[in-house]
Amino acid sequence: MSDDYNRKTDDRAFLDFGPDPVDKELYDELVTKELDAAREQKKGKGNRRDNASFSVKEKVKYGKSAIVGRKIAIAFSIVAAIAVVYAGASSYIANYYGSNSAINYIKYGGYQLNDNYYNEYEAFDSIDIDIENSDVNIQSSYDDNFHISYRFFTKDENDVKCGIEQRDGRKILVLTADGRTNDKLAWDIFNMSHDYDVEQFVSIMVPDKDYDTFKIHATKGYVSIYDINGQISDIKIEAEDDKGSVGLDGISADHVSITAKGIQTYIDECEIGSAVIKAEDEDVSIYNCSFGKMLDADCVKSHLMFTNISVDDGGRIKAQTSKESIYLSLSGNADDYSITADAGKDIVYCYHYDYYEKGKYEVGDGSRQVELYNTNESIYIFFEADG
Repeated sequence: MSDDYNRKTDDRAFLDFGPDPVDKELYDELVTKELDAAREQKKGKGNRRDNASFSVKEKVKYGKSAIVGRKIAIAFSIVAAIAVVYAGASSYIANYYGSNSAINYIKYGGYQLNDNYYNEYEAFDSIDIDIENSDVNIQSSYDDNFHISYRFFTKDENDVKCGIEQRDGRKILVLTADGRTNDKLAWDIFNMSHDYDVEQFVSIMVPDKDYDTFKIHATKGYVSIYDINGQISDIKIEAEDDKGSVGLDGISADHVSITAKGIQTYIDECEIGSAVIKAEDEDVSIYNCSFGKMLDADCVKSHLMFTNISVDDGGRIKAQTSKESIYLSLSGNADDYSITADAGKDIVYCYHYDYYEKGKYEVGDGSRQVELYNTNESIYIFFEADG
């Protein structure tokens, strides 16, 4: 036999792969490496193969395990992708074309959708709302009818109560809801494209006429009453949040009471007999409003911005706050007002009288009273007549 034949035979004598089949590429790679190592060892060079870090069998075993692991990972990824696509599609279909209670239970974090969309309602003259984590909107109707729309996420369909009650000769719309109180739904992963809105809300449309009382208690949301052509006897709002606001716009009311904690308050283009505002930790802004008897703003750590404000003869504007400034712009002439402003150790600035000093400032003898108090920030006073 030739030397080439003996060399090949002797080389293969060093190889021991066992009976199990292996991947062809792995086999070829290992064979090449082992043949090279065998030749070097026959020449007396290189390390002994039995002192290697791991044997050929171990290499084969490791390679086969890696292949199996990759196949399992791929299979798992395919199954997961199918599950996500199915869940997303089911959620989308349930949202737009029906109600899949099982999907919705997961989609809404254990709650169920409880909604009503702009159904006509019987007439009422007062409103009493008590809800949490919801927006409230009351506005003029597009026709001569009453319309009510709401959406809540509740544990039970009976957790929303909406109806007319008779009290003291008044017809009162009463709406209460025991909806979710967390800011976000627990499970939103099935809403792949975020096509549905998960916010809770109440929207009421009323015809233009006079009303008795609007009473609203709400947290974590926006409360707004606007563009109602009629006189509202009494508006009472209690709200608390760090994201929403309380707003009155384009309305007339005999009395307004607003208690706002950690939520912005704004009043614009309104005619109000008397208003009492208690605010904490957020701005209070009033623009282009007239007050008959009184505006009383008792605030803590709230910036007060009152622009183009008027009060009737004999009326009073009183405002106090801390850690934030007061800006007051009064309609009419400076002679109409009697002003007391006390900024403590900070500055009182009155443009009309060219006054800029620390502490307490008193000026004028008009019939309209203004009292401004700030413990540790500035007070700014302007008159619209000065331009």
